[in-house]
Amino acid sequence: MRSIRSVYRGFAIYVSGGNSAWSFRAEPITADLPILTRSVFEGHASRGAALRTAKREIDHLLLG
Repeated sequence: MRSIRSVYRGFAIYVSGGNSAWSFRAEPITADLPILTRSVFEGHASRGAALRTAKREIDHLLLG
């Protein structure tokens, strides 16, 4: 299983998987940021799709 780490708006995003089974988890880097309601988001067809969804979830959390 391959895994990558990315940083977006103060969150560490960990994307892992392979073929058509990718998932991500996102964690705030500092204590002043909120925590996502779910810890793991699964079922993405590609690494890019998982990363885009992670960024959308973070945007939704921060921007409402």
